[in-house]
Amino acid sequence: MDIQERVQLLSNLDVVVPAAPAMLMGRNTPAPEPITGTGECGLIVDSAMHGCIDGLTVANKYAVVNSQLLAERAASAKFDNETQPKEWFKLYLDVLRICGWTTQGSEFSTYSSAQIDQTVEQVTLSIIRSLGGGNANAYCRVIANSFTALRANARVSSRFHASTTKSGTAKFRILPCMQTADEHVVMVLTSMQAATKDTHVKTEVPGRFWERTVEQTDIRYAAAECMLNMRVYNGAKAQIEQKLAGNTASLIDALDLG
Repeated sequence: MDIQERVQLLSNLDVVVPAAPAMLMGRNTPAPEPITGTGECGLIVDSAMHGCIDGLTVANKYAVVNSQLLAERAASAKFDNETQPKEWFKLYLDVLRICGWTTQGSEFSTYSSAQIDQTVEQVTLSIIRSLGGGNANAYCRVIANSFTALRANARVSSRFHASTTKSGTAKFRILPCMQTADEHVVMVLTSMQAATKDTHVKTEVPGRFWERTVEQTDIRYAAAECMLNMRVYNGAKAQIEQKLAGNTASLIDALDLG
């Protein structure tokens, strides 16, 4: 697929209309850019947590966020993730590929473990570790640090929980990524569904979804390692940003990893 074909496909996408930007004295006021520098960082964008390893450029961090956000909005415009999760996820992957990601198709599997006291957070880390290859330790470190920072930030923690959880079921994505020597981006795309097992458990277990245990939660996941070709992304960048309808900085919460 050449760049023009990608641009045409992107131009034909329906997307969920974003919230209006902040207004000040009748003017649009862009949010301050939340991504700065090449240091390790954690980012919360809607129902996704990004963990960026040291060395990932600011431009490439925004490429990861913008492509994921466009895929999410396009999938949500066509399918209900609550009632049509398979169709939603397939379109999400298709849009990522149009944006320049190379990824395998991935079906949802049920997670089972004898360790019933494992939390949803720990399960997610174990899935990433199994797929991360030589990058597994770095991926798990940045995601573990991001969860730690998330717990310390009540506002972002509440916002992330609310954006992912409905009727006792959390649907979220955890996306650790890093930059290769040739300046492409590699990532473990981990899409999770965590449902409380019954109403009793839901009322008895307070707290955020990532703190719940295997004993309390039915967990399904789809995961794959993928790569973003920056030459392809940059060819379609203008159309991607146009589809996102302007500055998306207000949708990004940067976590302080300390």
